[in-house]
Amino acid sequence: MISHEKKFIFVHIPRTGGMHLSKYLVPYCDDESLRFSPYGGGGTSNLHATMYDYTEYYGKSILEYNIFTIVRNPYDRILSHAFQHNNGVFEREHFKKLVLSPWSLGMTPHSHFNYFLNDKFVPDRGATDHTVIFMRPVPPGGLRYIHKIIDWPFFIEFEKYVEQVPRVLERFGIKYDANEFKKKTNSTTHDHYSHYYEEDEKRTVQDTCGLDLQMFGYRFEDQKNT
Repeated sequence: MISHEKKFIFVHIPRTGGMHLSKYLVPYCDDESLRFSPYGGGGTSNLHATMYDYTEYYGKSILEYNIFTIVRNPYDRILSHAFQHNNGVFEREHFKKLVLSPWSLGMTPHSHFNYFLNDKFVPDRGATDHTVIFMRPVPPGGLRYIHKIIDWPFFIEFEKYVEQVPRVLERFGIKYDANEFKKKTNSTTHDHYSHYYEEDEKRTVQDTCGLDLQMFGYRFEDQKNT
């Protein structure tokens, strides 16, 4: 979502609580900008637009806006996406395909940073060989390169959503009801994610979301036997 009034861009990454947050942002978005939201009319909405989508439409001047998003442990987010995509049912082959080859299901690569790649490093979305984008951990010197190819946002942690989102809303002068805010929407119910991953799937997430794990301190927590 983009608000020219408040000068912010919220990049909505799937399965991070963005639908809940969006309803507080929509009053500050004009009709034209709602194409980048769940509220776009006439089939024009692009709910999970990337920063490349925004700059392609508005030009690079909008990079002066405040850019933010919500991040979530990739292992947990990918599993939630699998349940949501498969009508609430876990099916092994579907999950493996989603983890190893998201493009084959019409999905984007799993790294949060995929949504912030600028025009220096945007893959051809129609190419069948772009099944994954590898965002491996990088040494300190490599971060300089990462900053060149990513339009850097600030991050809200899904795991601290109720604590951190009000601070963001207050920062932009956005009103919200504290009690209503705590209600969850569009959630899935399942066991801890460690019950579902096989070793090849874990390794793939480590490769494709390595930078995410490095930057946000996420790791695979095995709770199958606890």
